[in-house]
Amino acid sequence: MDNHNIMVICNIEDKLEIYSNDTQAGRVSLVEYMDGDEVKRVKIWELKNEKSEALRDMWLHEIRQILKIQNYPKANNYLELLKSAHYDDKGFYIFYEDANTSRVLSEYLKSRVNIEKRDIRTISRNKHWLHKKSLMLSHNRIIFWKNILRISRAIQILHDQNIIHRNINCESIIYDLNVENDSERFKLSGFEWTLCLYQLKKEDPILTERKLYPFASFRSDWLALSYLICKLLDIKTTEINDSYLSSKEKKFIDNLMNYNSISNNINLEKVEISISSIIKELSSLDLSATRNKDYILLLHFDSENSKDKIIRESIMNELDYEPSKDEVLNFVRNDLDVKNLIVYKCTIRNNTFYLIVGKKLVYQVGKFKYFEEDEERFTWDYGYIENVFPVLPSFVKNDKIEVFAKIKVEVANGFYTRRGSFENTESWVNIFEIFPNNEKYSDNLQELYQGLLFSYAVEVGLYKANLFQVCAEVEKNNSSTHTNILIKLNEDINNKILSKKLKIKPFKERFDDFIKDEKIQKWVLVRNKKNNIVDDLSIPIELEFIKKDYARKVYIFRAKKDYNIKNILSDSMTLMAGDTQGDKINFRRKSKALVKLANQTLLVNSIVNPIDSLSKINYTHEFHESFQELDHVKKEIFKQVLETQPNFIVQGPPGVGKTFLITALINQIFKDEAYSKILLTAQSHATVNILYNEVKKLKFDKELIIIDAFNNKSKDQDDEDFKISSRVTKPYINDFKRSQMFKDGCENQTDDFKNKLNNFINENGDWGSFFEQILKAANILFTTSNSKIIENLLDNNIQFDFSILEEAGKSSGLEIISPLMLSHRRILIGDHMQLPPFLERSINKILDSDISNIRHVIDEVKDGEFKFPLFNQILGDTNQDQSDLNISLDSKLKLQKNSKDYFGLFKFLTKKAEELNKRKQPSFGKRVNIQHRMHPDIANIVSKTVYNSELETYHELQAKFSDPNPFYFEYLEKLQLSTSTKGVLWLDVPYKNDHQKLEGNFDDNYINSQEVDLIKAIFSILKKDNSVKKYKNKKLTIQVLSPYLKQVNFINARIPKNILPEGFDLKNSDEICKSVDSFQGDEADIIIVSLVRHNNASSIRESLGFLLDQRRMNVLLSRAKFKLILVGSFGLFESWAKTVDYYESEVQEKLSNDTNADDKKFVKRLSNLLSSFPPAYCDFVSTEDFFNENGN
Repeated sequence: MDNHNIMVICNIEDKLEIYSNDTQAGRVSLVEYMDGDEVKRVKIWELKNEKSEALRDMWLHEIRQILKIQNYPKANNYLELLKSAHYDDKGFYIFYEDANTSRVLSEYLKSRVNIEKRDIRTISRNKHWLHKKSLMLSHNRIIFWKNILRISRAIQILHDQNIIHRNINCESIIYDLNVENDSERFKLSGFEWTLCLYQLKKEDPILTERKLYPFASFRSDWLALSYLICKLLDIKTTEINDSYLSSKEKKFIDNLMNYNSISNNINLEKVEISISSIIKELSSLDLSATRNKDYILLLHFDSENSKDKIIRESIMNELDYEPSKDEVLNFVRNDLDVKNLIVYKCTIRNNTFYLIVGKKLVYQVGKFKYFEEDEERFTWDYGYIENVFPVLPSFVKNDKIEVFAKIKVEVANGFYTRRGSFENTESWVNIFEIFPNNEKYSDNLQELYQGLLFSYAVEVGLYKANLFQVCAEVEKNNSSTHTNILIKLNEDINNKILSKKLKIKPFKERFDDFIKDEKIQKWVLVRNKKNNIVDDLSIPIELEFIKKDYARKVYIFRAKKDYNIKNILSDSMTLMAGDTQGDKINFRRKSKALVKLANQTLLVNSIVNPIDSLSKINYTHEFHESFQELDHVKKEIFKQVLETQPNFIVQGPPGVGKTFLITALINQIFKDEAYSKILLTAQSHATVNILYNEVKKLKFDKELIIIDAFNNKSKDQDDEDFKISSRVTKPYINDFKRSQMFKDGCENQTDDFKNKLNNFINENGDWGSFFEQILKAANILFTTSNSKIIENLLDNNIQFDFSILEEAGKSSGLEIISPLMLSHRRILIGDHMQLPPFLERSINKILDSDISNIRHVIDEVKDGEFKFPLFNQILGDTNQDQSDLNISLDSKLKLQKNSKDYFGLFKFLTKKAEELNKRKQPSFGKRVNIQHRMHPDIANIVSKTVYNSELETYHELQAKFSDPNPFYFEYLEKLQLSTSTKGVLWLDVPYKNDHQKLEGNFDDNYINSQEVDLIKAIFSILKKDNSVKKYKNKKLTIQVLSPYLKQVNFINARIPKNILPEGFDLKNSDEICKSVDSFQGDEADIIIVSLVRHNNASSIRESLGFLLDQRRMNVLLSRAKFKLILVGSFGLFESWAKTVDYYESEVQEKLSNDTNADDKKFVKRLSNLLSSFPPAYCDFVSTEDFFNENGN
């Protein structure tokens, strides 16, 4: 809504004012009005004078409270949520969501329930279930108490977030007109007077003019609920015991009112138990009361209708002639003349309908349709036969009830004019309300689950495939003092099948690859139960691999500890790599998170339909001083983040200063609200550590609780979780030990109390509950995205004002879903043009294969140890097609799209945001396109090859790199490298196809020794120039990178750390060389890259391998500040670039989905850019010239 429309709201004459309150600063009112065909509900803070600060604070207070609670699980089911918020010079406004399909209860009671004169044209002859006389009937009070339970759940949501409502009455209850069942009508609203317990501060005088309860506590909300109950039941609070209510109803209301009793503590658990007991009691009363009541069921005659044909065919099985209409009617009446009526509730694709079982046929019952004032209407006052089945359909589950009900079948044709004869009948709602309310899952949720579950299933499948079934025995006649264990691989048919479906090597080949992998330092051997299932209760044996004995066809491992081996080893055991053990924990966490996702409707909608979920709220605060330090692009993004709900995507190419943007936002958040709560997560410990170190440098007005709940060192999952909780809790325990409270406790309490206190403060004490309280109180919490801490936060429904996710581009959808569930405002920061999520290639290979492979992989989480609990409920198995996931081309394409979209969730959301930006529409994301790290030459290469020339260099940085370099290359004056201002140097290894004397491959098994020699030579001639004053007393950072782990290990083994030139140091590392993946997010003044590949393989993928991956090459090329030194064969690139036939206009559409073509496109661009003449960004030096000049 634009400001023009907002400004005229106060002047609308035809509006309904629900309530209003005058304050010193202005008037607060809730109104409804027509805007075209839509009903709008808006709360207005109308200004009396220019002093708007107090009203603005009230307006912001309500916005914050609604936003805070709306991300709570199922909050949208029980609470009225905010749609948008705006302000102008007339006032402040909040628009609510469902004004078109809901009413404020106080107004609904006046207009639809308690009216004295009923419209004679109204089809329903029964009073509304909320009418005071209707509520005397037990079946209507069942509906009533189910709605009161909904309000109770809403109250508990507030209380769980430390919020007191303070204003529960008919004006704060919303009556939902859009739901099917009357038992799901009530929602809680009216949050302008809420009080947040951890934000206690002196109230403004305008806030105290309204008459509120004299105290504010959780109990006061329950007391207010008891008054609301009595008002709706039309019972005076002093006459409850003399009313028509049942004994359990009276007792429950009395408990709510008895707020002075300390022992009578009210919470949702007690309320649910009480209301469940009330409903059960009322149900038994209602069954006896309605035993002989008539339920009208209407049959419409239509010879062309399938239901008519089924009925007639059933009759004709007994008769030899076509039955008349009267005979059809009598047949149905007789068929439904049963003593006990069996009713089934069915839900297919979120559509609910009911079946009733006759003696011979099954009838689908729907609402009766009629027209009133030319409008189509529906009512359950009369049932209507929508369909007929000869037998109970196969999709029907065992969700049934048996009731005493008399069915009266009448002809639907012309019934509207005859309805006056059927006044004393029962509504079908009375039967259907007996069913428990089953969970309904939206289409959006099913789509999201389909994508996320497939990636989860692939992870589980790969885990299972890497559990090797073995026979184990102790090596006899072993001269070593250690215990050696001989391992033989058992045949494993299931693993063979699974490996084939997963498109990976057979398990024996993979095992041989694993034992050669230098990263795997530990193996674990465990006993099996039946069917090769790991026995979790057995003692795991830690092993290290020694060698493969080809003669005996066994693998020799050595036990790392002393075990009672003979009692453990058997011919059926499972051997796994040591780091595989932690996967089980992660799978269970992910499965739990996916289950919780089912209750996060707003989050799901914001992911699947991010454009429809986008809303903008006017931001009214002054900016923090750090705002002025941002470049103009980040300033724009800064503003957009603060005004955009619920998600914002920041795409951050290399070197743009994402961390600086984060710290500026954190400064602003705590300037606006000192008691804010922020969650910061990333996939890796290293990135979280970088964020933590930067945030710790900030200075806040108030002391904050900042928790670093991550660990860089521990590799054992359980050990890591314990150490984190202990480390975080200990300082607070120590503060407590020094406090006066502790001293008083030790001096003035019983010995038993003192012992308990001493046990608590002991380092071996149980600090679990205290640790949870610290997490709840945290203002800023740092942790990794799939940690135990995140699981703990989800289990305890701890919500944050902001959830900021770094590295979102290299995290899968499954990895970032958990942090997203912990806040209503989410900032995702990353770059899908850098390292991709782990397993992306594996997932794409399976998705592009046969549908049977996909189905087999999905089955890994349908049953078994890692089954997803909601698999059947959400994905459905109501028919054969669904149970097979619709084995068709259309369903395969849908599964492919959903899986790729939601596996690469950050990329998916970024693309959606880009669509809005291109259309010049309000968006929920933007790319930061000004870099502050790299030499302009390096930045230009990255920009032109990866970012469509849109990445720019900050103007002050360009000036910095025009100054002399603080380093030089000794002996290379003739090559003019010492005076070169270019940011890139390529030491070019001769390409073997251009030199006939060169034989064989230089990259033997991903190791290139020639490049190692070149790197040594670089170190020998690289010198720091201390004449550059700015860097005279500062060490320069340097790091070698390589895309291949074997080359990394080879370089680290061949080049010692002490070879570093004087004045240089490694960047955050003890190793000369690091892998590209481990260095994303980091930087150094000088980066040396060993490219490794140098061969004459027949295909571009085999030849270039990693170097063909545009995203990894982007990381590789963008880590250096001053100088990027590439060591490798440029001729190899150039030769393959010439084979790429690329014409952008012809294949642009194809490239959007063809990663391989996109990678080839990158190789072409990189080769053309660097080989241009004269060279624009890069100095080329052949290895021959290089060695000749430096004398090596």
